[in-house]
Amino acid sequence: MDTGQVYEHRRAANMALARLVQQALLPRECPRCAGANVAAKYRPVEDVGGDFYDFIQLGPEQIGLLIGDVVGHGVHSALVMSLLLGRLRASRRERLHPAKIISEVNNLLVELSNSSGEVIMCSLFYGVLDVPSRVLFYVDAGHPPPLCCRAGRITSLVSNAMLLGVEDFQTEEQCHQFENGDRLVLYTDGIVEARDKQGSVYSLRRLQQTLQSQWGCSAEQTVQHIFADLESFSSEHGPEDDATIVVMDLV
Repeated sequence: MDTGQVYEHRRAANMALARLVQQALLPRECPRCAGANVAAKYRPVEDVGGDFYDFIQLGPEQIGLLIGDVVGHGVHSALVMSLLLGRLRASRRERLHPAKIISEVNNLLVELSNSSGEVIMCSLFYGVLDVPSRVLFYVDAGHPPPLCCRAGRITSLVSNAMLLGVEDFQTEEQCHQFENGDRLVLYTDGIVEARDKQGSVYSLRRLQQTLQSQWGCSAEQTVQHIFADLESFSSEHGPEDDATIVVMDLV
């Protein structure tokens, strides 16, 4: 084996290890709680990626929901993603307060950008759902607005903060009241911005149509159907970005 082959072998082994580590950082399973059924799926475009999501059990009836996307993909984004997930999980006092969580992550990215000399940006949605009351308090910082599906009708939650890592800012929490039977859908732009070989995008409209076609199906069936439709759409062109989706049914 020559020097080049040794290098490629080591590189492949290191990337495989990095992929295993990143997969270990993401939730191994979706939460099981009375009143909500959850399913999720993540597909990196390379061995590792910058998309991330998590569920944080805040109490017997409260759950923290987050989904984010570090700008770019590959090892650079995966390292930042790992740093952010670690910080989010360690911020125990702020977990019940989405605005504080968003501010803390933004400050971390701004400091990292200043010290590295390179702007590191991330979109992030963080919300706290009280399952019995169906009330969600959240901040959406530059992330594609989550969707609320109600009896086949789909609306978007409000995006109320800028992309993280650019500059310091203050934000306020938004509130959304769900009803029994509602479906909450969180996703990254790798879903709606996927392209086919002609350059056409999958689009938010197609995602909404796919969700409408899955009304009455389980959260897990819906997640699998969306990814099957996405892969069929972009199979010849191939994915260009990481893609993640989370579906929660309030029952």
